[in-house]
Amino acid sequence: MWFYYALLAAVLWGVGEIVVKKGQSSLSPFGDNLIATLIQVFLVAPFILFFLGINRSEISAAWPYALLVATLYMTWYYIISKGQISLTGTVLSVYPLVTVILSLLFLHETLTGLQILAVFIIISGTVILAFPSEISKESFRHPQQWLPWGIGGAVIIGIVQFLTKIGTSHSDGNTFTFLMGLSYVPALLICALFDKKGRNIKQIKWKSSITGLIGVAMLEFNLIPLNLAFATGPASLVSPITTLNSVIMVILAVKYLKERITKIQYIGIAITLAGTILIGITW
Repeated sequence: MWFYYALLAAVLWGVGEIVVKKGQSSLSPFGDNLIATLIQVFLVAPFILFFLGINRSEISAAWPYALLVATLYMTWYYIISKGQISLTGTVLSVYPLVTVILSLLFLHETLTGLQILAVFIIISGTVILAFPSEISKESFRHPQQWLPWGIGGAVIIGIVQFLTKIGTSHSDGNTFTFLMGLSYVPALLICALFDKKGRNIKQIKWKSSITGLIGVAMLEFNLIPLNLAFATGPASLVSPITTLNSVIMVILAVKYLKERITKIQYIGIAITLAGTILIGITW
């Protein structure tokens, strides 16, 4: 079942990122996080509590991980708003490698030969898909403007997914997601301490932020199936499957953002889908 949860999470993630991309101009990273917090506290957490249910006996064991994951998730909107996103996104796409390595080393997960092959196929396809069609000489001369954000983002997201697996092993997926939703409040306060300029919510143009709000909502609700996938499946396979969101983003970008798919991107899509199918038939 984890495979289908991961696929659903990838779909919501991919669609949400496209919608957020259209609304990014009217929302600061702190604004995105503020909306994410409101959605988690007033929509996601109540939905889980009243319709899916939680295990109260697991709260104390899982909450420290939920708080840490929520805090790290807050860095995402800052990362995608910095640097050259075409180059940063290429480096970001290797985040499953971080999760896989940590899971194999510390969680002692085991993969078959075909599964290891599938993981590397997916990561390779995602990197090819995210690779920009044109790279300026200026980018090579000043890698400090984008490379640290890409590497840092890949490490953070990889660690987040690793910690999510640990947190859901101390509870079930629904309980962990509920606790993580409530943890957005202290995490947002931490952001406010460091982002003094962004925390001025008077600058947010709420009327023109509807698109961004919908996108953020989809990204936040994607955490329900994502955490269920980590709770029921191996992190070293769940994480690569979530990169399918990049394929969905590219396809939707063509339709709704009027972007064009290059030959290299077609190859990246085909390779990523091949790896996904290979995991699907081996799990």
